[in-house]
Parts: sequence; C-alpha cells; structure tokens
Amino acid sequence: MKKILNVSFLGLLAVSLSAFTLTSCDDSRGGRGSEEYQHKGDKNNGQVTQTESGGGAKEEEKVKVVAATSWGEEVATLKGKVVFGGDDIPKNKPVSSLMGTPACATGYPNGAPEGERYLIGKGDSANAAFDAKAIKNVIVYISQGVEAGMKEKKFPTPSEEKIFDQKKCVYIPHVVTVRTGQPLKILNSDPMLHNVNIRANKNRKVNKGTLAGGGFTQKFRKAEPEPILVKCDVHPWMNAYIGVFDHPYFTVTDEYGNWEFPRKLPAGQYAVTFWHEKLEATTKLVTVAAGQAEVQVETAALTE
Repeated sequence: MKKILNVSFLGLLAVSLSAFTLTSCDDSRGGRGSEEYQHKGDKNNGQVTQTESGGGAKEEEKVKVVAATSWGEEVATLKGKVVFGGDDIPKNKPVSSLMGTPACATGYPNGAPEGERYLIGKGDSANAAFDAKAIKNVIVYISQGVEAGMKEKKFPTPSEEKIFDQKKCVYIPHVVTVRTGQPLKILNSDPMLHNVNIRANKNRKVNKGTLAGGGFTQKFRKAEPEPILVKCDVHPWMNAYIGVFDHPYFTVTDEYGNWEFPRKLPAGQYAVTFWHEKLEATTKLVTVAAGQAEVQVETAALTE
C-alpha cells in the first residue's frame, strides 16, 4: 500500500508541474497589461507575400521577383515613406498598469506614459516633413532579391553593438533591428529586477533576468522570418520587437514615416516588405534601373 501511495503522489506531482508549466508559458494573461502581447504582422515564413495575420488571414498576394544571378555594383539608394491608410487613426492607451508599481511610477510624475503600439503623426507639426498619418516604428526590409549578394558573401557581419535598454520600465527602443551574428547589448538602467523573454522562432529562445545596472550581450545565428516579440514577465506591460536579418537592407521608419536603406543596391528587382506590430503588413515590388542613383519607393499605406 505504501508503494502504491508513493507512485500516485509522484504521478499527481508530475501532472501539477505540467499544469504550472503550461500556465506560465501562456501569453493570454488578461488584465490591463495583456493587450500589450497582441501581435499582428506579416508572417511570410520565407516567402514574399502580402497578407494579414493575427486578425484573420487574407488570401496571399505573392510578389514575384526576378532575382539576379550575380551581385552587381551597388549604385542606387532606396528610400520612401509609410503612412496610415485609413481615416480613423488608431490611438494608444496610457500604460496605466505601470503606475501600480511605485518604483516605475516615480519615472512619470505627470501620469502614465502613452503606449507605443501606434506612433502615428508624432513628428513635430512645425516641421515641413510633418504628416498626421506618418507611422513610426515600421520595419522596412528587402524580403527577396539579395540572394546573389548573400551567396557571394558580400555582406560581412558588423561588429558594432546595437543597444537595447530597459529604462523607466519600458524597452528602449520599442523596435530594434540587428544582423545575424551582430552583438545586441541588452541593458537594465532601472534600479530593479527586469526579465528579458525573447520569443525567437529560428533561434534559441532567451529568458533571462537582469539585475539593476546589469545586462548581457545576445547574438542571433539565424535570420527570423518576422520580427520577434520581447516581453518582461515581471512587468507585463513591457514589450518590444526585434528584427533579425542576414543582409544589410533593413531599417525602421522615423517619426515622419520616412525610411532609407543604409546601403546602396545594384540594378535589379527587389521585394520590399513593410511590417508593423499591429497593422497589416504589405510588400512592394521595386525595380532599380541601370544607372539609377536613387529610387523613391511609392508610399506604403498600412491599415488595420
């Protein structure tokens, strides 16, 4: 009888531990902070598509690119703009749950900060570049057309560190992009414990606590098919996104919705994808003609 009781206890313990593990890994936590985990973007999984995920997938519209067989001379700059495509511009809610943690609330004497999900029309209205529908924090990247350059190893890994900080109980920046193998220095500038939970898909998942004033360096071996979610399990309103690429043709829009790739491109066809954490992603076919020094890509209009 004693042996049977011991076996039953161990079985019950295993079931309990399994239930705890499933609960602790579930993103649907409810409460005011849970909305920060919602994610809607372009899950292209290696294909160039125009699709919607998270809110009900639409029929894919594939963009066909005639890829170059060899990498030519890099002569053309690609730039453009991203705006909201509707009239009912979505608004951010104040991160009111942050104010419930005294150590975080001290950083915001004027009340809860605005969320960073929709940064639309946030530029200086006195600036000539101001646009009330311009979207900040859209990741713009080439999703097809640079294979020849990769095959010929034209894109060495940069050694320069990118900085990703935890400050005043938010991640700074909210959207960060890195190359495969490039060091991402993750800091904790707050006087409290934070945790960095990186929900990678192609790379190993990372879930590390960071003490006050501490941090660590992270590298990603593989490109990610879409930007990956980062969250703090200690403070559930904290979230951000990391884009990981195996080539240098990516960037993030500024407060005026403007973007420009940091490196020039050869003549050829390219698929340029525009990704936002909540709005529907889109992909444009861009052709760089021989002799072109600059290509102004048609404005991308994203919608919910």
